[in-house]
Amino acid sequence: MAKSKHVIIGGHTPKYLKKVAKAVQKEQGVVYRDALDIVAKQADFSSWNNFISYRKR
Repeated sequence: MAKSKHVIIGGHTPKYLKKVAKAVQKEQGVVYRDALDIVAKQADFSSWNNFISYRKR
């Protein structure tokens, strides 16, 4: 069974978190990679990579 890109984890989809990360990037003046980590932490994950790894389970 193929994984959906719209898997909801903790009430958030990767697409939604990426959108929020873009806003964080602009607001805080950080690079996109750091913004992804910030929003992942707000969603109770230790990092963006942790969020993506959890999603692939």
